[in-house]
Amino acid sequence: MRKVRREICRTINDIRSKFGNNNVYPDLQVSKAANEYAEYLLANEDKESAEVLKEISEKHLIVGEQKVL
Repeated sequence: MRKVRREICRTINDIRSKFGNNNVYPDLQVSKAANEYAEYLLANEDKESAEVLKEISEKHLIVGEQKVL
């Protein structure tokens, strides 16, 4: 799994560098928060909640504003 993730990040960064954008780096805490919010969405039939997202972000010490894509 790590090899696949590393290759995906490498490919993304190669494409971003062609357009002059900065590289992206994997972040374990952000990944945990994203997975927890995804589980919330699955359990609640895709009912997005800014409040729940904020709670999860605070729990995982994520700072800044998050945007759900």
